[in-house]
Amino acid sequence: MKSPVHEVMTASEVDEIYGKAKGTTRFRCRRGDFGQDEARLALGTWLITKSAVVRVMGPPPERR
Repeated sequence: MKSPVHEVMTASEVDEIYGKAKGTTRFRCRRGDFGQDEARLALGTWLITKSAVVRVMGPPPERR
């Protein structure tokens, strides 16, 4: 079983993995695209569950 710490991503990680402009995922968090039990702001850093990222943004693109 994976540790819970491996089941979350920062908004910056999501932007990088999905090839989005910096700040895109933070904006989506503030807009409410992720539920209260899926994302939270921790000392200025958005933490989002991987399952929520896939639900909202789809599966991550394949790496080249």
